[in-house]
Amino acid sequence: MSRTIAVLMAGLALQGAASGQVRAAARAKTVKTAGAARPRLVFAGDLLLARQVAREVQLTRRPPLAGLRRQLRGAVVAGNLEGALGSSRECVQASSPADRGPCFAVNPQLAVLLRRAGFTQVGVENNHAGDLGPEGRRRTSAALRADGLGVWDYSGSPHFMRVGSRIIAIIAITTVPEKDGRRVSIPSIALRQKLRLARSLANLTVVYVHWGTELQDWPNAEQESAARWLIAHGAGVVIGMHPHVIQRPECVRGHAVFFSLGNTLFDQKYRESKRGLLAICRIQNDELACRAERTLTADGDFFPHDDGPDAASNQVLRSCAVHLHPTLRIGGISLRPWIRSSQTEDNRRLVVEGWRAGRLLWRARPRDEISLAPAHFFGASQAPALLSLERHRSIMDDEDAIRPYVYQVTRRGLVARWRGTALAWPLLDAVPVESTKGNGSVQNAASLLCALHRKDSFLLLQPDSKGTRVAAYRWSGFGFQGVEAKLALQACQGVFPN
Repeated sequence: MSRTIAVLMAGLALQGAASGQVRAAARAKTVKTAGAARPRLVFAGDLLLARQVAREVQLTRRPPLAGLRRQLRGAVVAGNLEGALGSSRECVQASSPADRGPCFAVNPQLAVLLRRAGFTQVGVENNHAGDLGPEGRRRTSAALRADGLGVWDYSGSPHFMRVGSRIIAIIAITTVPEKDGRRVSIPSIALRQKLRLARSLANLTVVYVHWGTELQDWPNAEQESAARWLIAHGAGVVIGMHPHVIQRPECVRGHAVFFSLGNTLFDQKYRESKRGLLAICRIQNDELACRAERTLTADGDFFPHDDGPDAASNQVLRSCAVHLHPTLRIGGISLRPWIRSSQTEDNRRLVVEGWRAGRLLWRARPRDEISLAPAHFFGASQAPALLSLERHRSIMDDEDAIRPYVYQVTRRGLVARWRGTALAWPLLDAVPVESTKGNGSVQNAASLLCALHRKDSFLLLQPDSKGTRVAAYRWSGFGFQGVEAKLALQACQGVFPN
């Protein structure tokens, strides 16, 4: 089967409007904060509601985070919950002896303490999230949502929330293996896609990452390399935890990276593990600026209190203000995520809305969206198309895999112009790039589609095959046709380096 024929067989032209459009007048919920003109976000470090912290709550009946009331009041507040809700009888063994450690089983009745303290969001990506197995993970997320808290996990990332008039995307990851061996690699194809999707639909992307070496008060080489990669691929701010001690924030390529906020609420007795930072960020005049405030847990106690500004960190952070950017705009229509009004829903499928002049025009059907990007497939004289990578099952390969779709963005909704199984070979990723002439200048014609494929083929499917291949395609008017030109292939290989 020739490559061109395979491409044409994989793509079916769709003329007419996509059937999933829903007209709606409802507006996305706004997260209210004190001082609406300067919305405030507060990021805390590691939170423990087990072991000695739980015993102290039981013995004293004191609210464990009352000493931080001033910082947490009237803001969007997020923290990293170590462990899972349930009984210690459910603790599971690590898949590797090297990953064994304590099991943090949290009494479900204690979870409400986070909301009462002022927390609105909880990160659940860390090496203890799977301490009670898959059921404990599911139970924890469901209970937190039922209590009105947003839950940040990797599979649902990017998570979107509206803060004031801005849309913030959060990607939560752990590079430290959980008990079942789960972890996220930096870099990775999936993480690059999540960052791309977040940047398309949000004004700012926050990466909330569990990484580093425990009790080491400086970032290791892997953290530093990962931070540079995250910033280069769209992260606006990086918030780190796991070392249980403070690793001072740095300005990486003009962006604030809090390598480790240390402990906010924990029972470790080392002197440095009783200190933490709160990253306090404000939005003003299309900029996000952050500062750091110290927390301290006294000897013989397990509950933190305010310890004032961190002058050394704030000196660094003054040069790290991040400019917010507009969401993806095509043909005068801004594309934004539909932000549900209720935290109780576990929304894994993204719903895109079309807005113009502050008015909601339409709301598309839910999709398992991988990434969105504008592309001049129809020529420079027309508005860009929308390239959408979506996860669907196909009868061609019977796989639940990434499929490319091309839409035209109109005031009535998304009009499907093309959908494909996966181009010529099974697809891993695809992005549009501008064509170039022989002298290297941009060609004022149509975008190339650069695709990263698996090494197997539709004739002999081997999903676990090693290696990848890069291919270039051009829009033919009703689908994509392979391009063999050397410059086109070189351009695409630059997009997907080895």
